[in-house]
Amino acid sequence: MGKRPKPPPTGTTPNNNALSLDPFYWDILYSQNVPPRPAAPWHFSFPTSGGGIDYVVTPFTTPILGKKITMDFEITGLGHIKATEQDSPAQVRLFMQHKSSSTEDNRWWSNPLSVQLIAPQVAQLQVTVAPDQWSQVYGKKGTDRLSQFNDCVANLGKIGFTFGGYFFGHGVIADQGQPIFYLKRFTVS
Repeated sequence: MGKRPKPPPTGTTPNNNALSLDPFYWDILYSQNVPPRPAAPWHFSFPTSGGGIDYVVTPFTTPILGKKITMDFEITGLGHIKATEQDSPAQVRLFMQHKSSSTEDNRWWSNPLSVQLIAPQVAQLQVTVAPDQWSQVYGKKGTDRLSQFNDCVANLGKIGFTFGGYFFGHGVIADQGQPIFYLKRFTVS
């Protein structure tokens, strides 16, 4: 694949705080049986085997404490989506990562807010970037790791969402049918 042009410094468009839905600026990470980026218009098919789809991220470097992250999405087609580990419902959660290495306090997930994945479905996930709405790798809330949480939201490198169940970013698959995930909007305001 060709080299990507550098995204805008804020990761947002100037008028509406919506992040670009150009798939070129999004990466699918740590996932099996899926391409490294979504297709246009912004979508991917849930994998039907293997480790599934895990992390979906885009560069973002603007401090966002107190702002709201909103994701609108649609799942089309029939099928059943399940978490790849444990016996828990398949879910999607918002995600943010510090610009430096991936230590336990550099990755944060929306918690308790998530959306259970059902095909078909139209859904919105909106979470305020506040310490009581996010937890880190080992499940510690931002209120319990306040300085680490504040450091992350002040020094972001990526934001996006992850798929999983009991483990928030360990992936989901479609064990029946072939549902397709469409990202309709992703904003920080």
